[in-house]
Amino acid sequence: SNLVGYVTATQSVKPKVYYVLSQAYFNMDKIGSGSKPSITWTDQAGMYEVIVAQAKKVMAESPVDDLLATGTMLQNLRTSKLDNMMNLTRDGYHMDYGISRYGASCLLFEKLLTPKFGIKLDGNSYRYSNSSQTDGSYSTPVTDANAPVALQAARYAIEKPYEVTDMSEGGGDEPDRELSGSGSESDPYLIADALDMPLMATSLVEGETRYFKLVKDIDMSGISHWTPVNTANKKMDIDFDGGGHKISGFTCYNTNYASLFGLVSGRIHDLYIDGASVSHSSQCGVLAVWLGNNGASATVLSAEIENVHISNSTLKMTGTGNYCAGMISANAGSSVVRNCSVSGAVITHACTKGSWSYVGGIVGRNYVACSYDKCSFEGEITGSGSNGFSGITAGSSKDVPVQVTNCWSKGSISGASYSGGIVADLCAGSTVSNCYSAMSLSGVYNLGGIVARASDAQNPNNSQSTCDFNSNLEITVSSCIAWNPSIHSTASATETPASHYSSGAVVGFTTYINTLKDCYRRPDMDFLVYSIEAYNTLTDTPDTSAESPLVKPGEETYLCPYNGTAAGQGVSALAKILGWDESVWDLSGDYPTLK
Repeated sequence: SNLVGYVTATQSVKPKVYYVLSQAYFNMDKIGSGSKPSITWTDQAGMYEVIVAQAKKVMAESPVDDLLATGTMLQNLRTSKLDNMMNLTRDGYHMDYGISRYGASCLLFEKLLTPKFGIKLDGNSYRYSNSSQTDGSYSTPVTDANAPVALQAARYAIEKPYEVTDMSEGGGDEPDRELSGSGSESDPYLIADALDMPLMATSLVEGETRYFKLVKDIDMSGISHWTPVNTANKKMDIDFDGGGHKISGFTCYNTNYASLFGLVSGRIHDLYIDGASVSHSSQCGVLAVWLGNNGASATVLSAEIENVHISNSTLKMTGTGNYCAGMISANAGSSVVRNCSVSGAVITHACTKGSWSYVGGIVGRNYVACSYDKCSFEGEITGSGSNGFSGITAGSSKDVPVQVTNCWSKGSISGASYSGGIVADLCAGSTVSNCYSAMSLSGVYNLGGIVARASDAQNPNNSQSTCDFNSNLEITVSSCIAWNPSIHSTASATETPASHYSSGAVVGFTTYINTLKDCYRRPDMDFLVYSIEAYNTLTDTPDTSAESPLVKPGEETYLCPYNGTAAGQGVSALAKILGWDESVWDLSGDYPTLK
């Protein structure tokens, strides 16, 4: 009592004082000779009884506020199958360096911090690898199998601090935790809480499809070091049915394939993700880093993503390299993304190199033909000087087509050249139709309200390119609405289309005979790109095709924008004029929304 009073008197705010119920020894010979005449016990059980009695007396007769029963945690753990020849001590009386001290840490965390912050240790991925069987430094590694047992021992001690809980049956079953179900289409593995999520990785089988179903909303905030479900470029197909449920609090930092699923071969659908935070010095995504693969390996993988909705999440590429990033996925090949949305997003990309990084609100780079239908992005995308940012997908490599239909984007893109409100780079055979963007764009050059560049990822003025300005690339941008509030170059004081690709209201730069038709732009768009003031005044561009080549607003080589037609009606009104499908779109408000 005097000690508590002394400490309390030194503090401006009354502290909360805890008493530690310490552990009973394994080796009674470790009791100091000076204490032996006073002991009333002969074994561990007797010693524990005395420790408990002392703790009860302290709690009853002193101003101590609460109890930390680490000794009871150890007694609980000793009843489990984790008990060993040193009785979970390192030297006969101090706790084992590994699993015992981990259990004590779990108790302190959930007793002291969980009530304050609401964070539990379910799924905590901290592990301790040191192993020793030497008396004095005995150490049992903390593994995926035994960590949940130590956590349960701690929870029993918090619940019943003065009583040992037998964990020989039931309490010790956690290492053998298995998913319910068989993984078949008719009997999928059931995901019921955060601890079930890591078990998906070990359930995948090469050459087979494993089915999973999320059966309730889960909070993954207690998992601090997530390992993605799959990082192997193999045909280990997954069918993950989110069941309309939500995963919240997901975080993943600085791990290969930084994302929830890593590489997806198969299907993910009907899933909500809220409040995710992912960062890595290389490629990263929230749902995945790869949908399918790049088509270069012997086995071509593909993915289908449908009805996946990500909200209030952040994605950070922290390295200096030109790595891809996207909320649904950083990369895709031979994949379909349908009816997916991202809202309240913040994407940042630290690369300062003036090279292509491919950052998309939905997907970054497409390596093999992909399609996007009924997708939306609302948020901020910020770069540091890299190229190729977009609201839906950044684009693809030469001769790789993408099809983008019925998509929209709002928010802002800044700090990147080659930026488009829907797509950054369109290659041969690509189509963008029935889309609108209300994103503000800011970069050095080649900015487009819908598409930044439409020239098969090539410079048509370069003799080594396989296309020139008159090549028929079969690229189509049609029935789109560029409602971007502003398109600004950060170098407008010096920028000219003589040295860089142009910017435009609908398409920033295009070759002459792409099919660009039936597109509208915002009449009051704030367009400030060039040092030549005349080029900052947007003029209508006639539709272009093989029969009606692009009408250029000036003679400069790279001045090849498509601005569409200025229109005074609102976006929904224009969508009706363009005949957008009202079974897909709700056109009742100022801005169209997807049904």
